[in-house]
Amino acid sequence: MPINDRIRNRTLFAKVERRSFDSLPEGVRNAAWFVVRDGTASDDTQFTVRVRQGDTQVSLARLIMAAKAGEFVRNVTGNRLDLRTTNLTIKYGPQGRRSKRNDLAIAKEHTAI
Repeated sequence: MPINDRIRNRTLFAKVERRSFDSLPEGVRNAAWFVVRDGTASDDTQFTVRVRQGDTQVSLARLIMAAKAGEFVRNVTGNRLDLRTTNLTIKYGPQGRRSKRNDLAIAKEHTAI
């Protein structure tokens, strides 16, 4: 899936399994995907692939893994463009406290409108 990174003037490509892509809400599949540099990032490889749903940005990795509030998603290989389920894992613990929302519920709610 091509992602236009306008800020850094480059095109990135995310790897997504067909069944994961097909299971995403239509509004997510048809929207433009983009990258957002993580707040504490020290280089351009530390980012999150996101999509806008109304006034909110939701994480594609969280959508694919159907992560709930209190859960966080990690990339096994560290490659944040590899959004295949074999590279994503749900973790629990202190970092999950920052994940106070359910991105999939937000996306589904936006699609239903």
